[in-house]
Amino acid sequence: MITGKLVIDNTRKPLKHVRCSGISMYFRGKEYSLVGYDMTIRNVDDGSLMKERHYKRDTQEFYRLELKIPKELTDTIVEGGRIHPGKYEIPFSFNLPSKLPGSLRVFSGDYKSHKESDRAEISYCLRAKLEESGHLYAYQTRKTITVAAAPQRLERVPHFCGADDTGISVGASFTHVAPGQKPVISISIDKNDELVEGAEVKSLKMSILQATTWKADTLHKGKDAVPFGMKFSQKRESQEIKDLNLKGYIDIEFPIPKVTSLWNTTEGQLLSVMHEIEVRIIMRHGTYATEYTFSIPIKMAPPGSETLLLGKEVRVVTAEEKSIKSKSSRGSRKRKTAKSVKAATTASFTWKQVVLNVLCLCLLYYVYLHFDTVFGRLAAAPAFIRELADVGTALAAFS
Repeated sequence: MITGKLVIDNTRKPLKHVRCSGISMYFRGKEYSLVGYDMTIRNVDDGSLMKERHYKRDTQEFYRLELKIPKELTDTIVEGGRIHPGKYEIPFSFNLPSKLPGSLRVFSGDYKSHKESDRAEISYCLRAKLEESGHLYAYQTRKTITVAAAPQRLERVPHFCGADDTGISVGASFTHVAPGQKPVISISIDKNDELVEGAEVKSLKMSILQATTWKADTLHKGKDAVPFGMKFSQKRESQEIKDLNLKGYIDIEFPIPKVTSLWNTTEGQLLSVMHEIEVRIIMRHGTYATEYTFSIPIKMAPPGSETLLLGKEVRVVTAEEKSIKSKSSRGSRKRKTAKSVKAATTASFTWKQVVLNVLCLCLLYYVYLHFDTVFGRLAAAPAFIRELADVGTALAAFS
């Protein structure tokens, strides 16, 4: 919560000539960026080419809160378009959203000198103004306020990466971190892989890498808007472990420093601060060494943030588990194939039964409709058969 008071002192030099219809106050958060670029120009004296430094500025307002002053209080100060002589105090208080980014300022170059340098910032200020006081003699004031990002309740988001062609897998137990927390870095090396077979882990280095970028203005080409300029800076905090006896799988805690120069992860319209955990594994193959690098994107939260350890914890799968899982998956595929063949056979057999049942029903229905005719023919059948037998006997005697 931000609390304070606005003081209007109209006693020493009354503002009799100033017209005023009211008093306005607002709290604002904005991004500001300045990016330098070089342009090649021709010297008018000797015609030689030379570089000239230019700068582009940009400003984006991302938060604004209007503070309402009670009308009865305004009426006691302003009347008839004029401010009454006297000294007035207007108290105010307001809350800020919990997810506002903290105040931030980043420089590139010699920012201590009076020369312009590439820079970017996230800043907040409180402004007050006498309405209709004119543009030339506008009576207004501002107060810069430093805002610290509020602690957050972080979700547990694990992340894993690996290179199939090296047999190395790397992961983190959670990637939304805050100063003082200790995410677990899991490393698995498949010793059966031909690229790492017989190799020894010489050292392991884990670093938090901070990348800050900012841009200013846009260069329009047709319908496309391309960033005009962009600046980049990096910071790094590292932890190195040497002579590591890694035989296939290991979990290592990577504590985030409680006191750190790293900022919070921020994704603004002009200014962006991104973080990642970089894991470098140096493996010795006889007389030479090979370095493998893995990057795990993370989000740095403000100090005091808590991670909600919800859900099932996931970790990197070891080489042995991969082998067992592969065998079980092949067995399950065979079982699924046998089940599908059996199901198809059962389905076809069921259709045959249905067809036979339908034909039987049709035959019974025909017999029901022509009962007398059918049984009459069946009764005459023995005499007809005896006649056929006599004819066959006569033909046999004749031959």
